[in-house]
Amino acid sequence: MGTLAIFVVIASLGVLAPLAVYLAMGERARSILGSWRDWAALHNVAVMAVLFFVLGLKLLGDGISILAT
Repeated sequence: MGTLAIFVVIASLGVLAPLAVYLAMGERARSILGSWRDWAALHNVAVMAVLFFVLGLKLLGDGISILAT
């Protein structure tokens, strides 16, 4: 049960972090959130490449462990 709660918190950080910044800073957060958006748009390809690479390694490891048994 504790593992599930930790997973939910980590998975929610992508939504909760910008919301917390906006709620804490109000209108001053507009420039911070704008810079986060610009960074994400600029590095979208690299972020997705790393994500798919890690997912591919996980699937490869699972396949090798199945074949090894």
